[in-house]
Amino acid sequence: MAGLPVEERQGIAVARVSGRLTIGRELADLSEALEGVLDAGWRRIVFDLDAVPYVDSAGVGELVACRRTVRERGGVLVLARPRGRVRDLLELTRIETLVPVFADVHGAVAALAAPDATAAPDVTAGPDASPAPTNAEPEAGEPPRPSEG
Repeated sequence: MAGLPVEERQGIAVARVSGRLTIGRELADLSEALEGVLDAGWRRIVFDLDAVPYVDSAGVGELVACRRTVRERGGVLVLARPRGRVRDLLELTRIETLVPVFADVHGAVAALAAPDATAAPDVTAGPDASPAPTNAEPEAGEPPRPSEG
């Protein structure tokens, strides 16, 4: 990842992250690319994760570190369009408690374009989000879940 392709939408930097976010060079590249986006003056940033097929625990940690870096520079970072296993891992780790996650770029941009978007938005998912399932009651048509214990 030589740099992050950035598209401007309503004064927001939409950075297209691509490739696997796994321990190793990919994460260092992401951090360096983010520094380039920040050095260019962007402070409201969306990481579009649509082209990220896989994230490991180190990748989750790097996304949180990116959020911290942006925040330390007076900005806000949100994530958009995680797909498949990436979305599942982000939900499992509850990253949305630290970095807002949106189902689509439009929702992420709208949240950051709001007048008070210099503070981290208090939105944790896109419009089609639902709470994480619990073991208490299965969804309709699902077999009963095993008890923890």
